[in-house]
Amino acid sequence: MHDYFAMFKSIQKWKFWVFLSSDFSGKMMNELLRKRAIDVVDRLMSHPSTKHFITFSNPSEIDSDAESMDLSSIRQRLVENKYNKLQLWLNDVEQCWATVEKRNAENPTENSQNELVLAAENRRLFEKEKRAIDILSAHNWGNELVRLRSRIFDIMIDPPPKVKSFASSFINSNIVKANQPSISEHELKCFVEASEKLTSEEDNNELYRIVSEFQPDLITNSADLWFDVSKLNHQTFNALRNFIKAAFEKIGQKYPE
Repeated sequence: MHDYFAMFKSIQKWKFWVFLSSDFSGKMMNELLRKRAIDVVDRLMSHPSTKHFITFSNPSEIDSDAESMDLSSIRQRLVENKYNKLQLWLNDVEQCWATVEKRNAENPTENSQNELVLAAENRRLFEKEKRAIDILSAHNWGNELVRLRSRIFDIMIDPPPKVKSFASSFINSNIVKANQPSISEHELKCFVEASEKLTSEEDNNELYRIVSEFQPDLITNSADLWFDVSKLNHQTFNALRNFIKAAFEKIGQKYPE
């Protein structure tokens, strides 16, 4: 039997249409948002790098206009329900980093560079922790779904070698049978001919996903996915062929026979 090769574009970015909503940061602070905000601040304060921002105990560390803008004071204001808008809380957290940045810009010291790095890092950490609130809006929920699904997909197609080896042998042991007939040369020719006609990102993405799920041992780190289709087992081949047939029906074409 000849070797037939098919190429499916490895596209790891998932495309979604999401419904846009109004600016979530302008929302009134309700009980759900307040509890989420407290959780965000608690998680932020648990990071070692935020130690310097928990309490501004040194008077030289604060501005007269921002005396309470350390993390412990912000948390206390949340507990006492003193924020009537989400944006006011966001402004206070931002002021926490801005206070340190302003002080070091106006009166630089030998520690200024370290403090500026900490401010930037904690701003990044806050944005990360704030996702728990961001996903409460329809628009941000969609963006977070895309981000997480892309991340999960990346992890699934690149597992540790031991996991990949075990999963591959386990799948094959459950789908390969001694009395199972091989895929004919004609079926392979038709499959390759049909697969070459699917060029959209969505179709290529789904073909890639099917191979990753059923036979991850065929996946390579190349930007383009090439593999010997004669190595496809029946379960993978049938899943791919069924998808291609369905895709052909949508565009009014017939699968090669």
